Amino acid sequence: FEAVAATFDKAKALPTDAADARAQLLKLLDAARDVAQTEAIAKELERRGRPVDLVKHYAFVTSWYLAGGFDNTDGKGFHAAYPELDLSQVLTAKGLAAADEAGRSCFETVDRLRGANPDDYLKADPGTVEPFATFLEENTPGNIATTVPIFVYHGDQDEQIPVVASLLLLQRVCRVGGFTVLRRTYAGASHVGVIAAATADIDRWISDRLAGTPPPTTACPR
Repeated sequence: FEAVAATFDKAKALPTDAADARAQLLKLLDAARDVAQTEAIAKELERRGRPVDLVKHYAFVTSWYLAGGFDNTDGKGFHAAYPELDLSQVLTAKGLAAADEAGRSCFETVDRLRGANPDDYLKADPGTVEPFATFLEENTPGNIATTVPIFVYHGDQDEQIPVVASLLLLQRVCRVGGFTVLRRTYAGASHVGVIAAATADIDRWISDRLAGTPPPTTACPR
């Protein structure tokens, strides 16, 4: 962050018509991982006559087909598939309020509660209370083998899902067997920033599958 900020300050000081100003700013745009910093660089580029499409830069998917395990309309989530679940079995009053908030938001709840004391929100470990334990096991990726090849890309600076989570997934599919999984991590990439960092690999991986090329796989960790 600091290195990008320092270089950005120098680039902004260059004359508007400086030949290398845009080139420096474009390099900074690729290097930046902080959202506010990225937007500031994009604005500076636009001021210099080089508009930036941030939707394309972040590789946001704007058209898709969706397959889901359960209906999450209006944040119904697991309640739609498992109406018998009683969250009060495992959550405190604060936990129930946080769960309701999470159903109406996205990462904001995770950000707000990062570092909080779990005991304030959990009255019991869901992994030890039925039927939660069974349902959690059924919905944990890597427990049911599939012939569909999988590409797992993960930023090693992911602030939402620790990078060790995808390693644990790889270890799980190796134990279960029957998977073809490629796992790659991207140095310095955040939860959102990894999309841009991995775009070229994603495009190549999908193109190879459409071309009938055998999918690559990551060796099981020992």
